[in-house]
Amino acid sequence: MCRVLIIDDNSLTRRLTRAWLQRLGQSVDEVADGATALAQLGLHGAGASSGRTSMSVLPDVILLDMVLPDTDGWSVLRAIRADARLDGVAVYCYSGTVAVGAELNGFDGTIAKSGSYERFRDGFSSLTTRNQASRFGACCRKPFYGDAQV
Repeated sequence: MCRVLIIDDNSLTRRLTRAWLQRLGQSVDEVADGATALAQLGLHGAGASSGRTSMSVLPDVILLDMVLPDTDGWSVLRAIRADARLDGVAVYCYSGTVAVGAELNGFDGTIAKSGSYERFRDGFSSLTTRNQASRFGACCRKPFYGDAQV
């Protein structure tokens, strides 16, 4: 089981993704914007760590939407990657469109917002179970684009 943080401004997407992840046996937290996400992770500003998080346990996986009301996904990702405490957290681009090259720019992979539980399940499961010996333990770094594994 992974602890997953969903960062997405669309409440319907968050609720649906939460339900799907819980169906897969995952523990889920969710936030609607980048500032709240960074505050919960103990980050303030551009990667400046306070060392204090409002989350009782840091996530294993973050599903990060690219378009947020207060910032963009790239800015949130840069702040996460700048904090050594979060080195073991897998961050996946969670997008309605395929973010080509996302894994080359700091993401651990991509999961497409497909609207289908089966496609989501297959994508998430492929990413999180492919390599049990990875730095994430139960999670891995293999990118996934919709139906095509890369």
